[in-house]
Amino acid sequence: MSIYFYGKSIAGTVIYEKIGCYGLPMFAIVNEDILNSGAFDSSIKIGTACGINYYYVRFTGTDLNLLMNVASGVYPDFDETEKQLAGEEWEKVEEMFNEIDILLESFDPVD
Repeated sequence: MSIYFYGKSIAGTVIYEKIGCYGLPMFAIVNEDILNSGAFDSSIKIGTACGINYYYVRFTGTDLNLLMNVASGVYPDFDETEKQLAGEEWEKVEEMFNEIDILLESFDPVD
């Protein structure tokens, strides 16, 4: 299961047409097979269900940094309104990651 951030800014409304996803990839809940085949920054085991281990993973080279880069002016083509929106969205993403334990604790294995 993959979770994407979708905002109001241009940077926050990226569409990955090839895989049919809207927004910027934040994290995923994966089993061991996917964990061993993917490029992830980090992983935390969150539980086991029916003998299968599940992990919370963050993606390598995350596109979420796009929000921070737009907000800080790395890409000069964006106007001040867009920079402000991206900055607000970056703050929201940081809040969400700071509260990730609450979300992870809500996953109960069903055997």
